[in-house]
Amino acid sequence: MSGHYGPGVGRADGGGCGCAVLLLFPGWFVAGYLLALPAVLPWVMAASSTPQPPLQASQRAVLWAISVFTALLLGWTAGGRGRPRPVALLVRAALIGAAAAGAALAAPAVVRAGLAGRSLGDPATQAAGEHVLAATLGTVASAVATAVCYYVVRWWGRRGAAPAAPARPVHIPVRPRTTVRRPAPGEVWLAEIPLREDRSQALRHYCVVLESHASHATVLQITSQSKDHRDDFVKMPNDGWDLVSGKDHWLELRRRDVPYRQFLKNTPQGLCPSDTWQEIVRAGA
Repeated sequence: MSGHYGPGVGRADGGGCGCAVLLLFPGWFVAGYLLALPAVLPWVMAASSTPQPPLQASQRAVLWAISVFTALLLGWTAGGRGRPRPVALLVRAALIGAAAAGAALAAPAVVRAGLAGRSLGDPATQAAGEHVLAATLGTVASAVATAVCYYVVRWWGRRGAAPAAPARPVHIPVRPRTTVRRPAPGEVWLAEIPLREDRSQALRHYCVVLESHASHATVLQITSQSKDHRDDFVKMPNDGWDLVSGKDHWLELRRRDVPYRQFLKNTPQGLCPSDTWQEIVRAGA
């Protein structure tokens, strides 16, 4: 089962859950910080010991652009695969952004309530401490709210999604059999021979017939590629059965079953050379 994950999210099973939490949290922390940036950055600047000039309108616009882009990106990934609908994307982004903003903006009130009746020093130090705590708590709260809202939005979207249609099996067409008689043992034929890895696929090869059965023949595949370094191949002279290349071939000593409909001609190419046939017998193929 696969899916899309938010920033820093990986899959975890069994005993890896604890590690997964440690790995995903920094990603959500970054996402929460970017979403809460228009509120958190002024608090960080206010906590500085050196007076900072107020943010200009252009700077605030950049901060909001970063937050909006982050919300849109999370809304996109929460929708799963495929191109999202504009309205659905905007709704998901707005929900995630609102959850992050609400959590971050509640931080100053929580800090003031927690520090009620406590003194951190002179008024300047008190104000700086409150801003630092507000920025920290706002970022963490925004990260948690972002992660929770992201997974809720993704889960809700998947509830109404139609199940994917099963993939249709693909079959490779095979030419109809035109042979007049069954191939006989010791003959060389041209046929569509099924692949060992996937019998639904076949390649055209010459072959030597070993046995004839009711619906198929057992053959050994012939290849023109040199196999002198292989023990499971024997060299096969070209005694006129391959007039196109005119060169020797190699015979694979592994049986293949080929339906008669996949033999491509109505007559054999020729006969297997006697020396090669004796090697086949000695190999017990």
